[in-house]
Amino acid sequence: MSLEFVKLEINHLKKLIVLPSTGPVTPKTLEESYFSKGSIAYCLLDGTEPVFACGIVNLQWGRGEVWIIPNEFFRNHQKTCLRIFRKMLPQVAKDHKFRRVQAVCAVDQPETLFRHMGFECEGTLKSFGPFGESCRMYAKVFE
Repeated sequence: MSLEFVKLEINHLKKLIVLPSTGPVTPKTLEESYFSKGSIAYCLLDGTEPVFACGIVNLQWGRGEVWIIPNEFFRNHQKTCLRIFRKMLPQVAKDHKFRRVQAVCAVDQPETLFRHMGFECEGTLKSFGPFGESCRMYAKVFE
């Protein structure tokens, strides 16, 4: 395994996710968010194959939404992915002037990922997810 962490490109994203072309979340809407002005996205390559991606979508005023693509590689190599993400997050937040980063996950998902990353739970948002699911809001502030 030869891993390299690089900026995410659209071709990487297309290899990592397969979504229907219709519905609330489409490849086009993800592309518009992940590559929007002020947003930053990274990809872990194994050789030339993208295997994991993460980043921060710019929400303006020094705020951003953290995201990861929890694919099969992520599930099988959680320690590797989380170590890279945990190291990358504070530096990216500082470099791109994000003071607050937040993340949401469906309430039926385990909380340990965000707690491990140093995020604090701020509460539950009803019908917040793209498919109407209730989600927990997590946040991390960088001084």
